Formats: sequence, C-alpha cells, structure tokens
Amino acid sequence: MFLSSTFQDMQAERDYLVKNTFPAIMQIARRRNVEFSVVDLRWGVTEEEAHEGKVIEICLNQIEDTRPFFIGLIGDRYGWCPIEADIASNQRLLNAYPWVKESIASGLSMTEIEMRFGVFMAEKQIFANFYLKDGNGASDQPEAIQNKLRSLREMVEKKGEEGVCNVSHFGSPKQLGQHVYRSLVALMDELYPESQADPLHVTMDKQVYLVRQMQQIYANRSAIQMLDSWLKECKETKWCWFIGGGSGEGKTALVCNWRKDDPHIIRTLLNEELHTSAEAIAHFEAEREKRGLQPGEVIWIIDGLDYLETDEDRSLQWLKDEKLQEVNLILTSRSNEYEKIAQGIAQMKNRVFRSATPPIPAANEIREITIAYLHHFAKGLSDAQLDRIARFPLFKNILVLQYFLQELVQFGVYEELDNYIDTYLRVNNTEELISLILDRLEKDYGEKNVRTYFGMLSLTSCGIPELEMQVFTGLNTICCHCRV
Repeated sequence: MFLSSTFQDMQAERDYLVKNTFPAIMQIARRRNVEFSVVDLRWGVTEEEAHEGKVIEICLNQIEDTRPFFIGLIGDRYGWCPIEADIASNQRLLNAYPWVKESIASGLSMTEIEMRFGVFMAEKQIFANFYLKDGNGASDQPEAIQNKLRSLREMVEKKGEEGVCNVSHFGSPKQLGQHVYRSLVALMDELYPESQADPLHVTMDKQVYLVRQMQQIYANRSAIQMLDSWLKECKETKWCWFIGGGSGEGKTALVCNWRKDDPHIIRTLLNEELHTSAEAIAHFEAEREKRGLQPGEVIWIIDGLDYLETDEDRSLQWLKDEKLQEVNLILTSRSNEYEKIAQGIAQMKNRVFRSATPPIPAANEIREITIAYLHHFAKGLSDAQLDRIARFPLFKNILVLQYFLQELVQFGVYEELDNYIDTYLRVNNTEELISLILDRLEKDYGEKNVRTYFGMLSLTSCGIPELEMQVFTGLNTICCHCRV
C-alpha cells in the first residue's frame, strides 16, 4: 500500500501506523497467505536521486506499483510544492507522466499530486481510504496555502460522497490507527477471506506462501553453486544431502532459492504448524500427485528437522519407507543435530551422503541483501551507508542483519537516519543489538507490556496462543497497542 501525507505534521500518525497498526495487519495477512507491506517514503530517496530530480518520479512509480491500494492522510499542512527546476533535468519523468508539468505550474503540492494521481486519475477500481485530521488546519501559513489545503480537503470529501474513495475523520494517532485497522481488515475480508478448505489444502497453500517468502531473501551464490556441483556429481546415484548451521546462516533461503523454478523439487518447510513426520509425508504425497511425478523424478527438500517434535521422528526412520527409497533428499537442521541425522541417514542403503554449512556471505553479498530488502519497502541508502552496513561483522549472520533492517524500515526521521544507523553499528555483539531492539519496543509499547510478553514466552517451549497472550497483557492484537 502507498501511504501519502505531508511529513512535518504527520510524524506521530505515521509512527503509530508503522509501529502499531500495520504489524497487526501483517499478522492477519500472513495467516491468510498474503504479504502486506506499506510504502512509507519519509526516507529512502537518496540525496543523489534528489539532486537528479528523481523524487517525483520515484513517488509516482511507487504509486503505480502499489495500485490499487492507497492510503491518504490530510492534516494541518499542505506540503512541499515542487517547481519546474525540480523536474527540468528528468526527461524520463516528463515522458512517463507528461501531466506533471502542468500540475507543478498550477502550484500543487507533492501530496496533492500523489493523491490526484493515485486515486482520482486512476482508470480502474481503486481501494483508497482517506483520513482527515480534525483541527484548525494551516492557520499559521499564508492564506493562499490555507486555501489550497481547504480545496484539497473539499475535493476528497466530495469524491468520498461520490463513492470514489472512503473518507474518515480522526483526532489522534490512536483514533487514526483504529480507523485504518478496521478498514484494512474489512478490505482483507473482501479480497482475501479466510480459507474454508480442508487442513491439507490449507497446509499446501501455506507452504507455497512460505517458500515464496523465502525466495524474496537473498541466497548465497557460492552455496547455490556448491549444490549445483553436487547434483552434477551425484546424477547417476541416489543421494541424501544435509545442510547444517546456526540460526540465521541462510539454510532455508538456500534450499528455497536453489533451482527455484524446477517442478521436480518439492519443498517442505517444517515449522510450528507443520512439525510431525506424518504431516510432512502427507504434504509430500499431495504435492507429488498434484504435479504428476513418480518418486524417482523427485528431489524432496525437508527444511528444519529440529522442528520435529518426537525423538522417533528425529531418528528419521520414517524416511526408510519403501515409497521414499527412490526419492533424493535434501535435509536441513541446526548443526547440533548433525550426529543424530547422520545416524539416521546411515541406515538408508545405497545413498551418497554429503553435508555442508552455507558459506559466510561476503561484504558485497551483505550489501546486495540490504538493497533487496529495502527495495521491498521502496527505500534506498547512500553508497556510504550501504558500505558501513556491509562491513559490520555481526551482519554476516543474515538473521541478525534482518533484525537490524526491520528496525531500520520502521524508523521515520530522514534527518536522523545516519545517527540511527550508527547507534546499531556501535554494538559489540548480538546481545547488545537485541537489547537496543528491546529498548525501542519498551519505548513504543510500554515497559510493562514488553516485559510481560517476553517473560511469558521465556516460560514456554513453543510460545503461547494469541488468546492467552491477549488476556494476560491486555493487548487485543499482538503487536498492536491501539486496542481496536
């Protein structure tokens, strides 16, 4: 979704949505195998791009990419009004959006240009929600600016009455969060209703979704080349490979991205929802039949053996089933499971066994991972910022890097971005980085709530059902403090 508003007067509202409302929507979306993200351009356009006149082009391109979904916030300011000099050097913009020149000549703000283009100039159906802040408006600004802001609000109200968009009013960030939450849940119910399919089909859909998610994550090229080499060497024999390593070292990303378009590879990602051998086999057989494959044609990837619940399942005796004798296997788990897995594989006859851990990513690969991750949120960093991140030793662990990038994308003040990055790059170990994240969570959601949440999790082996967490913390939706 594209989030449009002025920046100066809407920081608190944007922060509330990014840190409270949108995470709650993401949780609901993931349960329906839907990925939800928001383009929030408070930062992400580099100084170099700004000097080249690309600011307007980037904004309009992002609106195109996120159609038909749009959120508009109108507060007390009218916003930055670009001038002809801001676009004079960007012929690509003028070719793609020739009407922009007239809009700028008319003195429209960038916010109004976004709203007109994103919603009112759309040729197809748009799912647009506007939220108008109650108050005195731009009373401290020139009368001409106040008139433009009033005109924009009136246009949006009129379009709402005509059914072009939905319009709501709010008085506080929390009230805005409640409105946005309700409208997005209603939209999701309309477009992506909860599945009524049988459990096996729900599992199959979830697995497709999880694999696609992992395929958005960068996979180490040298590790992919290693598997390609193994496959070439083992082509005439039956084999079983094991990929081990610690959390965040890239095992799942590797096996999801290796030969990702090969229909002969069935990928089963074990997790909190799929964690028994019976469930894994049921998923495998259903996928094999769906694709019309014989066992001898299949490579079965089973990721995350450490999720298996029982010692019997972890012994891998179930992989000795006669129906699986012709299936080539790739297994992944934490390295501390290696001896147990090796013992299980040793009981499988006539298989070539190989094992490895994913190579540590080089600085240029960490840079590429960072660029790809931020691109998903329409954000970018300068070369200097990217180089500092790529050289930071802790980020050789991709999971730790992802923790940092998740913190980065929710940060909303462009002028303080360098200091924010430096704060995280000054830590000496993973524990200190996690402590910074917890400090931020306590600031955003309250120390009591965060301590209760993590204290309860520390007493369990597999987490706590959402309903129980709501009862004990008073939060009606996990990650959402707006109590909707």
